[in-house]
Amino acid sequence: MARKTTIEVVDEELWAWAQYRAKVLGMKTSQYIFTLIRKDREGKVVWKQ
Repeated sequence: MARKTTIEVVDEELWAWAQYRAKVLGMKTSQYIFTLIRKDREGKVVWKQ
């Protein structure tokens, strides 16, 4: 079941990037963001420190 939530955009440039990438990948922006979250949880995201 899909749930709705509200997010506060704290970085307009990153938000624009997320919207662009989602469009390129044929996804909704929320699908793109949650795909990134899922990949991070699975350890598939490499964080540079």
